[in-house]
Amino acid sequence: MKNVILKCGKLEVEFLFGNCILIYRDIHLTKELGLYSSIFYNGKWYDSRYAQWRVVENKKNRKILYGEWINIPHRQTWILESPASDVLRWFIKCERLDDFPVEMIQQNYMLTDLYNFWKVEGYAEGRFPEYFANYKGLLWDRMWSMPQRKGMRVFLVGGQDKIKIPEIVCSPLSSRDDILMVIENADPRYSARIIQLLFVNKNKEESPGCQVTLTSELKVENETN
Repeated sequence: MKNVILKCGKLEVEFLFGNCILIYRDIHLTKELGLYSSIFYNGKWYDSRYAQWRVVENKKNRKILYGEWINIPHRQTWILESPASDVLRWFIKCERLDDFPVEMIQQNYMLTDLYNFWKVEGYAEGRFPEYFANYKGLLWDRMWSMPQRKGMRVFLVGGQDKIKIPEIVCSPLSSRDDILMVIENADPRYSARIIQLLFVNKNKEESPGCQVTLTSELKVENETN
């Protein structure tokens, strides 16, 4: 695949093969899987690295990518755009859901463990655990979650590490009760912080309809010193 790099001021987004990495002034903000999506279907997770992708649009301030899963009847269109300096907007349009009883769909930001603190403006705040715990089940170590609301702001802040990392804020761009805004700690395999939009199909035996769209915005709030 040809280079698909979106420059958002000092923030740079590079699409690889079903996932993206974020770099800010030569500092990697993401870790391992970076920006990726995942679908839970028939008792298994299928993430976006295992889809076949093609570039639909590769303009300076806007990238559109289309992915098809080989082993499940699912399609996604990703739109990556930069409405302002140091701001990324990421839209995932999930298609072919009219006869596909998917249970959960995730939009994931897998971020570096240099982030030590989290805060949800007006709701809660806390410190990430010092150690990454092994987990059993479907989900990682959850710090906080609630149904997404437009205007909600989730902050991640670094500690006193030698590598100074910028404060970031992530916000959903719509309100919907069946999509959760989630903060998690990954397991030791990834040792990363997770910000996530999680669609939950309340009736697992039925399809959720013809389309689900996950939309969020991430921006650098305060620069490194």
